[in-house]
Amino acid sequence: GDSTVMALSTIPNNMQAAITAAEMPVGSVIQTVSFVKTDVYTSQSTSIVTTGLEVTITPQFATSKILVTGSVYVCGYGHYDLRLVRDNGVDIMLGDAGGSNEIRGTYHGYRTTSYNTTYDGDGIALNYLDSPNTTNATTYKLYAGNPNSSSYQVYINYQYSNGNHNWSGRCASSITAQEIKQ
Repeated sequence: GDSTVMALSTIPNNMQAAITAAEMPVGSVIQTVSFVKTDVYTSQSTSIVTTGLEVTITPQFATSKILVTGSVYVCGYGHYDLRLVRDNGVDIMLGDAGGSNEIRGTYHGYRTTSYNTTYDGDGIALNYLDSPNTTNATTYKLYAGNPNSSSYQVYINYQYSNGNHNWSGRCASSITAQEIKQ
């Protein structure tokens, strides 16, 4: 029968060149930074404050976009809100303004104390494409709070009715920032 012969060639090391970030095509991931929060955050604050779930990235190009993704385990009692924030106070990924009393946020939850809701939390996905227009270090943080009442509570990586029981659990949350070439 017929056989096919294929020639293989090797490129010498001195002829191989690494591609630079500037040479990468649009849409390429230039860098990835990630953080996993394994400890617990709890708050009864009526202010929206940082939870400790945060990641810092220093873009190589001012034109780059930053893709922020994450997975957050949240639970609480009463009304509670989450916000994705850039650099200590720039709220991003907010819902549109509604009535003058409506809270704008990335996520709003409400739980009451009953068997079905007390032991349950939510896995929240974060997915936001940001344009910070800078080459300075940029920090993305998850904020949380209970703007309606200081008797309400919000928890990250923890369920409302938590105790040292085999039905009680702790979780982890993560946040990732990827620089995307434009």
